[in-house]
Amino acid sequence: MQKDYLVKTIIAITLFLLTIFICMQSSFAPSGSYLANPDSAIYKQIGFSISNGQIPYKDTYDNKGPIFYYLVALGEIIDGTYGIFIVECILMFVATIFCYKTAKLFTNPIIAICSTIIVFSGLNEIFWHGNMTEEYVLPFTFIAMYFFIKYLLNKEVRPINIILIGMCFATTILIRANLIAIYIGFIIVIFIEMLLKKQIKELFKAMGCFIIGVIIIFIPMILYLYCNNALAECIKQVYIGPSSYFNESEIIEKIKLLHSLLSNLSNFGYIFIVFYIFYVGYLYFNNKNNKFKLIHLSMILSLIVNMYLATMSNANFSHYTMSFIPLLIIPTLTILDLISVNFKNIDNIVTIVFLTILISWNSINMCINNIFDNVIGKYDQSFYEEINRLTEKTDKIYIFDGYTQMYHTKRLSASKYLYLPIIYNIPTEEKIEALDELLEDLKINMPKIILISDESYENYTNLSYYNFEKYLEFFEQNYDVKEKIFQYNLYVLKD
Repeated sequence: MQKDYLVKTIIAITLFLLTIFICMQSSFAPSGSYLANPDSAIYKQIGFSISNGQIPYKDTYDNKGPIFYYLVALGEIIDGTYGIFIVECILMFVATIFCYKTAKLFTNPIIAICSTIIVFSGLNEIFWHGNMTEEYVLPFTFIAMYFFIKYLLNKEVRPINIILIGMCFATTILIRANLIAIYIGFIIVIFIEMLLKKQIKELFKAMGCFIIGVIIIFIPMILYLYCNNALAECIKQVYIGPSSYFNESEIIEKIKLLHSLLSNLSNFGYIFIVFYIFYVGYLYFNNKNNKFKLIHLSMILSLIVNMYLATMSNANFSHYTMSFIPLLIIPTLTILDLISVNFKNIDNIVTIVFLTILISWNSINMCINNIFDNVIGKYDQSFYEEINRLTEKTDKIYIFDGYTQMYHTKRLSASKYLYLPIIYNIPTEEKIEALDELLEDLKINMPKIILISDESYENYTNLSYYNFEKYLEFFEQNYDVKEKIFQYNLYVLKD
């Protein structure tokens, strides 16, 4: 009993240290530079606005799901500087726990913890300095996968487990809709298996529990957005608008993109995945008596679905690859378990630990480099100090294309358009609509200061489809032109 408690304590401490090690790469860690990437900067500002009473989609414009922004806002409420890091650590710790628990369903604690370390050490370049949707989805994906696998192992439909899967599915949809591959893969396999075995009663029971779980998450969020006149904008910005970014490309281009994304998994890559697929094929075609075959099949189907979903936008952003992390635990522990069985003449513990270090060292080294880059990459605060000198905390401001700087000012934006979608592949009418809405926002809110860089000024004045003179007239009538600050043209509201 005492030995079991000691083992569990060591495992918990190891997972906690692994969590801290990963999250120390975050821009919002105590050692961080606090210079978030552009996407994360937008999310941080939206979280800040929510913590100050604003409503996403109505008062801020972006295309991620509402639960994501409220998790970021929770970080703002906990602590305006390091709160997001605390939220990241909590979510990552939950993810590592359920990754370990999933591995433990198949193997001993040593291989389970080593498999978890190998999988999570892959979060180096794809972590993207933290605060990304793929990162926040990880715990919910791992929780759902754990209960899916428990069902396939025990063949028992426990209502609470299925409800939790439904809740995780809804949460994932309300963070980012194309991160649901694991649900698709497992649900298809389980659905077909139940039909073939004529378990109709159990199937309807599972479907009912799943829907209940979805409703528990969806209904309060829908009602909240509806009551705040933000539901229509949420649907437009999150679930309709992004579809315009997706366009079909030739199959060879898709394969090339997938190669680039999988290459970001420095511990694995597509060769590892292909090897695993061939191994499962070997189990099936040779009729090997492997009770985990349905689980392997579910994982492969999830991998294939995720390959498609990850390439939907035809963009090679490395953080997209993070969606593959939960799908790697079964292949990893399978291979480690095979090695531990086949090398009985060698001390298994030494062999597996050595192999874990060998496989994950490159990723661990890259994580260390990212942490060092955080420490030595401190940002220059003089720009934000000057903005704070010119304004009060209650003043609203606007910075054209200034989303990477806005969240440092601790000021609310005078418009929901923290960024303008003029550079995206969307219809020109939508770009014109956004520019017109921004101008109306500025006229209504009358920000204390407006900043626009020389580059942005030139870009907007040279737009072929829009007359930016309307903005210049508004500036001239209501604002005094001051000396530039840090390459930004400064407009200060007239007394």
